[in-house]
Amino acid sequence: MIKPLAIARDCGDTVECRVHPALVPAHWLLADVSGAKNAVYVQSYALGPSMYYGAGAGMLPTAMSVVSDMIEIARNTFLRAAGVASARPLPPARQLRPIADITTRYYLRFGVSDKPGVLGQVMTILGAHDVSIAQLVQTSGDPVWVVVLTHEAREGDLRAALAEIDQLAFVRQPTRVIRIAS
Repeated sequence: MIKPLAIARDCGDTVECRVHPALVPAHWLLADVSGAKNAVYVQSYALGPSMYYGAGAGMLPTAMSVVSDMIEIARNTFLRAAGVASARPLPPARQLRPIADITTRYYLRFGVSDKPGVLGQVMTILGAHDVSIAQLVQTSGDPVWVVVLTHEAREGDLRAALAEIDQLAFVRQPTRVIRIAS
């Protein structure tokens, strides 16, 4: 299933934050979230995996959340301006991890001409950019669809490989990419 995900991970000195559609394994609890429902899946040291599920934000819940956040920001701003410490200290600032440095698995779909050596050239370029193949399926037709599932790869390496592949003469359709949640 493809689900819109917001992902945040503590990476030590950086924080990974990203929002995008992703393939979610059918056996995950998140795969069963549908309609106007939202879920938050949390992996923590103290509790382990847990999921919180409920109604998605509508007009009233969204307004309540925005007003609550505005009141907290105003309170913290006022308290600091008055020289009083905030009730909740701010965490130390950390840099966001660049999207090029995230690692995940990918679903790739190439639309290519049916010619000898095409598959070899595509796989060679992926390998040269440290993108390892987990599964591959090739269909017949015009164009030929080559579907690839990768092992974990660095986003920057994958994007560099795809930029090179999409410039090849035998590529009939731009490569389609979907991240796979892991």
